[in-house]
Amino acid sequence: MSEMHGGIIPAPAADGVPAGGFRARLAPKSPVSDAVHELLRLAIGQAFANYYAAATGMPEGIHQMRVALRRFRACLSAFNAVIDSKGIVRLKPGIQGLFAALGDVREVDVFLESTLPEIGRAELDPARRSAIEMAARFRRTTAMAALEDRLSGAAAARLLVQLAAWVEDRTWATPAGAVSLRKFARRKLPALHRRMVRARPDDPMDAAGWHEVRILAKKLRYAAEAMLPALDLRRKRARAYARSLAQLQDTLGALNDGRTVTILANRLVGEATGVEMADLTAARGAVARHAGTRSAALCDAADRLLPNCRLPRSLRKG
Repeated sequence: MSEMHGGIIPAPAADGVPAGGFRARLAPKSPVSDAVHELLRLAIGQAFANYYAAATGMPEGIHQMRVALRRFRACLSAFNAVIDSKGIVRLKPGIQGLFAALGDVREVDVFLESTLPEIGRAELDPARRSAIEMAARFRRTTAMAALEDRLSGAAAARLLVQLAAWVEDRTWATPAGAVSLRKFARRKLPALHRRMVRARPDDPMDAAGWHEVRILAKKLRYAAEAMLPALDLRRKRARAYARSLAQLQDTLGALNDGRTVTILANRLVGEATGVEMADLTAARGAVARHAGTRSAALCDAADRLLPNCRLPRSLRKG
């Protein structure tokens, strides 16, 4: 994780190297609105820092810019009690559109970099592998062209500048934001944790049933990253809780990736031109079988990991 000092818009590195998240420095006794300002500022800064890397097609830059927008939205959600977001309602479609455009490229990158290499030769022979890889690379080219158009125009840059201006003018801060970050965190983290636990599916082997848990775990993890340091917890316990959330989110993320690549494989067959359709169709089946096999293991892992996400004892009161 990097550090960002000074202004909200950091200059990207000269070589366009993608930048990870910036480290927040939050004072436990300061108003929670100050913490929100810092978190929103850093999320927008991360988006700006990866603008060039994303626009030039670097997979990690695309990923990091998408993470930045997700962190921005997660902050709005986790701290909604102290944020009046009416000032950016008109900007939300732009945020969603940019996030979707980044996601269209990212899903293909995950398929090419992670899913396809995991499928063995016994499951996918060279001809079929070549067919689906060719179709995926064609889709990435098309999705990347759409993202380049979005990022090379003025609209995307103006969107981030407008979000940065909204963050900095602080007209979003409500009177409820005067409470200390520590006091707010002691109420908010347990509430988010309970929501996540209650979303556990009745059938743990139902992959779709874990979707809501995944969304809530992601929000809780981002909130915990910001709030845990503000609490008077033993460092070992705070780290153990954060680590358990990370493990759960990673597992549920992999489970969601399996669903996404199955949908992607179906789209590749529907969009394909210039490839042997019999090979591509057979490859789609191999991808679906591979995702199904992994899904069962990941559901089982999630069912074991969720109870291990134990809220630190001092936060369980009430």
